[in-house]
Amino acid sequence: MDLHRYLMRGTGFYDWMIRTGPGANLEQAMANLEPDKPAPALRPLPTVNLLDGTDDQYVDALIEEALPHDRAPFRRYMADRPLGLGIITAVSSICPLVTRFFPPSFIARQLTLSQGPGSSRTTLLSVAGLAMQHSIGKIFCSGPSGTAVNKLAYRLNDVTASVCGRYNNGKEKGDPSRARRKLVVRGFNIAHETQAVWKMLQHPDRDPALSNRAAWILPLSVAYWFLAVLWSKAKGIKELDEDDSEALHQMRQDLEKRADFKKLRALATGEMTWAEWAALKDGVKIVPILDKIVCSADLLCTTPAMSAQDKSPYLWYKYEIAMGVLINEAANMNRADYACVAGNCLLPCIMGGDPKQQRPVVMTGMAKDGLGHFHHRLAKDGAISPLLFFQTSGIPVYRLG
Repeated sequence: MDLHRYLMRGTGFYDWMIRTGPGANLEQAMANLEPDKPAPALRPLPTVNLLDGTDDQYVDALIEEALPHDRAPFRRYMADRPLGLGIITAVSSICPLVTRFFPPSFIARQLTLSQGPGSSRTTLLSVAGLAMQHSIGKIFCSGPSGTAVNKLAYRLNDVTASVCGRYNNGKEKGDPSRARRKLVVRGFNIAHETQAVWKMLQHPDRDPALSNRAAWILPLSVAYWFLAVLWSKAKGIKELDEDDSEALHQMRQDLEKRADFKKLRALATGEMTWAEWAALKDGVKIVPILDKIVCSADLLCTTPAMSAQDKSPYLWYKYEIAMGVLINEAANMNRADYACVAGNCLLPCIMGGDPKQQRPVVMTGMAKDGLGHFHHRLAKDGAISPLLFFQTSGIPVYRLG
């Protein structure tokens, strides 16, 4: 936590590096120096190897997701991360003169369009997230908006499927050495997830949609995985196979043994109609199972606001389960949201973004009171993202060519 405070102050780590023992500060260290003696050696910052897994073959399959010219340098970058922190950005292809004549919104759009699918930093960020999960454990993933979180969740799911297929190439079905796809969960409000489950069980042939006020979508949601575990035939629900997460298969086996879920399984598989189910007035509780899916996720993706809801499984996952943090579009996130996501324990964290794209939005930047005084006197500080802040602090950056 001491190092984390130095990191968040942004004033460097020299005071910590010159300490000779617990409790020593800068004044004490300088007082102990003698003119004729050489300066004491600086303590190096602790580093973390985020590729330190037990299966080198899996790491090789993971690194192959990067472009050929990125594989060797990215492997070195991930294997030696000071403080466990990493930043992934893309080199801008926009001519510097363009910034003089065109608005930032135009430049941001051109930067987005200029990044092809093979050079996407989101793909490399997903590789970094899966490497962290393989090395240190469960990862909490977030971003400044629901769109950024959705994009990260989908890319993580695509990459883990690709890596799993590459790793399992040539292995027979049923081979215990086959790799499994990581469980990627896109978490929404649990009340919305519960509503979505019942709505899809009632209308399995319809496209799932909630009210316009709910930002819920089906793919990778908690409801999606719950219905998959129940063998649901609803539209858009995948059928589990042997390469899916072992946690999902174990959950399915547990529900098979529970008498209180027997009728709900019949409803999900189409053996019972909704009218027959409604007549039973069964009071089965599904929220504990939804919470269990959240806690079983290898990579949980949700917004900072959702992760801060009191008594939610996302809050529990963030504080009690997650061993690392992954952030998409960190150049558009404010530092308060970063602190909400990362906490104060300096967990390993990899963030991706482009500091040349849109900065964090400060809604009250120019607002004044009746006397003409600004409401927000630190508006310019609020526009500094955690990515730009750490980059300026000297955290090494991996730039995509």
